[in-house]
Amino acid sequence: MRLFNVSGKLAFLFIVLGIFLPCEIAQQAVNFPKAYAQEGSFNPDTRVFTLANNNDGAPIRVGETFHIVLEANPSTGYSWHVGGVDTSILQTGKVKFRRTSELLGAPEEQIIPFSALKSGNTTVDLRYMRPWEKQTRLQNYTINVMVAE
Repeated sequence: MRLFNVSGKLAFLFIVLGIFLPCEIAQQAVNFPKAYAQEGSFNPDTRVFTLANNNDGAPIRVGETFHIVLEANPSTGYSWHVGGVDTSILQTGKVKFRRTSELLGAPEEQIIPFSALKSGNTTVDLRYMRPWEKQTRLQNYTINVMVAE
């Protein structure tokens, strides 16, 4: 009889987690770009590009910095890697990760900063992959950057 009480409690726990856990995840996803902007860890004038800007053009001025912020899951080995960019025009800064959830193994925001060094056009090609699996990438992200004086 005791086994029934334990399994009943476990069933109740799974039901509660099944109801409230997705709500928390959905709430985090809705606030994805806004949470980054409110964090205050960067200059508020810094331009931020997200997945919504994939394949867009981005006019930037020399000396300006911009960030590409994309969801990644580094706990599984997957993150965004620069596959191509003209390094004489854009310099890649130190990549950072910011947790958006307290859940273990949950996706995080990957923040990839770029600085414009000189005028010209270049395409930033990012690849979502595990670095040890060179031939396998799950997703691509490109943005065409036009740097002007």
